[in-house]
Amino acid sequence: MMKNIIYLFICLFSFMVSEVMAQSSQKKTVLDFTPKVPQEVINLALERVKQKEVACFNNGTIQKKKYKIINYTTSVAVDMKYNVWVEVVDPCNDIVKKLWIQYKETKEGQYVCTKDTFYTSKN
Repeated sequence: MMKNIIYLFICLFSFMVSEVMAQSSQKKTVLDFTPKVPQEVINLALERVKQKEVACFNNGTIQKKKYKIINYTTSVAVDMKYNVWVEVVDPCNDIVKKLWIQYKETKEGQYVCTKDTFYTSKN
């Protein structure tokens, strides 16, 4: 009888150890509370860039041309303004420029553009 009890304890103990080891090897999920730029803001910013035109001087004439979007990145400022940095190609000289577009959300839930500026990075 004592052997049966010891055998039962050994089996139970080994099962508990294997279960604890299996649980410790599982990946833990870390919650991400980083604010994200809403897709609506990204769409508004990209549409804003698509509507921009630049006057190019070509063979004595002035032609309006649109910028070509290469890439974009997003971030959220501390004051909850949404930033979208868009890399574009200037159609007049094929130089890559960066455009900073910023939106903030109004109390009514609308997004208002607060910044629309080309900028240069200092290398």
